[in-house]
Amino acid sequence: MTTNAEKDFLHLNISVSKALKGMETPLKSKHARSIIITIHKSKEARTFWAIITRQPIMENRFTAWKFCHLLHKVLREGHKCALQQSQKHSNMILEIGKLWGHLQDDIGYCIKAYSKLLVTKLNFHDKNRMYPGSLLITFAEIATIADKDLNYYFQLCVEIFDYLDDIIALQVAVFNSINTYRISSMTQPGQLPQLPEQSPNFKSQVDFGSYVPPVVHVQSEPDPDPVVEDLVDTNSAGNVAEQDHILSERINVLENMLEDKEDTIQQLKAKLDASISHFECIGTVL
Repeated sequence: MTTNAEKDFLHLNISVSKALKGMETPLKSKHARSIIITIHKSKEARTFWAIITRQPIMENRFTAWKFCHLLHKVLREGHKCALQQSQKHSNMILEIGKLWGHLQDDIGYCIKAYSKLLVTKLNFHDKNRMYPGSLLITFAEIATIADKDLNYYFQLCVEIFDYLDDIIALQVAVFNSINTYRISSMTQPGQLPQLPEQSPNFKSQVDFGSYVPPVVHVQSEPDPDPVVEDLVDTNSAGNVAEQDHILSERINVLENMLEDKEDTIQQLKAKLDASISHFECIGTVL
């Protein structure tokens, strides 16, 4: 007779396998939600990681991207044990980013940036264990944790800025990918047929028969709506240039935020030093 633990393991195994399927499709929310609920129910994430390590994350880049997305959701919305029991897998997460970062293509850069963000998140929560994975916390709770220690506030600001650096770096990687490869919400998903295991010898006519040309299969489109002359032509060169300009502006804004980080930290440090000096003066007078 199957126990509840065995049923949960089977259910989790199926959900993870479906969530990380190596196809160029988004992570399905229903699979991620099922995984998060199972972790909440069992109050442990070791089983989740035991299943994750058997997935083809190092072999399929779409599986790697979906893994980053899934892990982020688990850390944010899952049981608090997920933050604690994921700490020892930080090196594995970084190795995934390094591997796919060597591709130097659109998704490779994104995976590298995402993996670095995940490790930064784990390090932040390891140092600040009172903060939930969602980072939803009130100022009153922060004041209780700080206990009037100004150095704590300064260190917290520095760590949050480091956290924001990696968030912005991921956003820049994604926007650059969209800009470089002309990806839009109207781009239809395609699929390539499986190629032969060994490439044919094109010098021999005998091998011509084994050649399988790469052909993109695009999903069939529904019947077009009636043409309305007043509609804007979204395929015109002007609109493409405008979209590129908007994306470039967003990237510039994000990069400027990164450049302002050091100046902001110095300002905070100056204010902290002034506050400490003020308190020391008050202590001397008293």
